[in-house]
Amino acid sequence: MGKFFVSRPIFAISIAIVIVMLGLISLTQLSIEQYPDITPPVVEVTASYEGADAQAVNDAVATPVAQSVMGVDDMLYMKSTSANDGSMSLQVTFDVGSSPDMDAIFTQNNVASATPQLPASVQKQGVETRKVNTGFLMVYALSSDGRYDDEFLSNYAYINLRNELLKIDGVGKVQIMGAGEYAMRIWIRPDVLHYYGISLEEVIESIDTQSDSTLPASWVPNLLPTARSTPIR
Repeated sequence: MGKFFVSRPIFAISIAIVIVMLGLISLTQLSIEQYPDITPPVVEVTASYEGADAQAVNDAVATPVAQSVMGVDDMLYMKSTSANDGSMSLQVTFDVGSSPDMDAIFTQNNVASATPQLPASVQKQGVETRKVNTGFLMVYALSSDGRYDDEFLSNYAYINLRNELLKIDGVGKVQIMGAGEYAMRIWIRPDVLHYYGISLEEVIESIDTQSDSTLPASWVPNLLPTARSTPIR
């Protein structure tokens, strides 16, 4: 058969051209849903442990979650990332051809078994599980003429852009890279708390009830820098 086409190059080239043209015509008629899967599905598990460094996040959050997810059906491998801002991201990669929806459900079920082992602050904020695409579809950059700093631009993106982009059909995740959201850190003086008969739990509870509003002005003189700190979300 090979000798036949070698001795007739024009005939072989004509057949190759016809095959290519038929492939191009079929490509325009083939729906996207029928395209074969070429990349393995990925399910991402994210959590936040406020006030903890990367090592504490890895020990208290990433390790229990990874142990619970280990062995889920069709899993190939996983990758965990812990950061000093208290965030944890666990990407679980599954075999090509598996259902991303079922992979997310199986992963969520396994993560739920590890939730009671996580710190109370992590449980309060919740652990999020969702199917993701590891590649970037589009990257935008916000810039200023000098009137606004990185923190302002980052916070502007969180408030005005992130939720609007997530409403678009097909958008699964919006990641904002930069200075991060506005936050407040409060330092507690244990001796002052003892003098007024206030416990640390009462301070935390009062901060939680205030949410993102400002603290009472009467507290300001008593909250001076010491080694103990409690961040506000």
